[in-house]
Amino acid sequence: MKKSQITLSVLIVIMVVLILGTIPASAGAERYEFEATQNFLSFVSQDRVWESAGIQHIRNQYLLFTVSGDVNGINNLWLNSNVNIDTGDGVMWSTIKLELEWGGKYGTFEGKSQNSLVGGSVLNQARTHFVGKGTGDFEGMTMFAEYGFDPNVSANVLRGTILAYNND
Repeated sequence: MKKSQITLSVLIVIMVVLILGTIPASAGAERYEFEATQNFLSFVSQDRVWESAGIQHIRNQYLLFTVSGDVNGINNLWLNSNVNIDTGDGVMWSTIKLELEWGGKYGTFEGKSQNSLVGGSVLNQARTHFVGKGTGDFEGMTMFAEYGFDPNVSANVLRGTILAYNND
């Protein structure tokens, strides 16, 4: 009896996986893959930096990067972090505003990012995930991206997908 229940449970799980696998993740949306290189442009300002118990705390460090490739423009990044000075371990979170030109369209993707750091530099070794909502010509679009240092091209790279939703 137990063996047949387990077999039935396994079959149900397999069927659900197969059925869900055939449904597009974002029905009604067109997907556009992109890649661009980010280059540090300027340190603009920071609200506060302090050290406490071996942890360096940074709040609202405003950095600018140029973005060039499939999308082109400026990445405005307001960085916050808590990093162990001895190990490089910690957390960082940011507010990001990408001001971009893409395919003759102009606008922004704005959102938040967060990740953990393990023995790494905030700017060069961290892989950061970002989700941004579009404004301007990108209204109704969503960007899902990852950025950070890519040793294969020796540069900071922004890669991801833009979803453009059909409103029909």
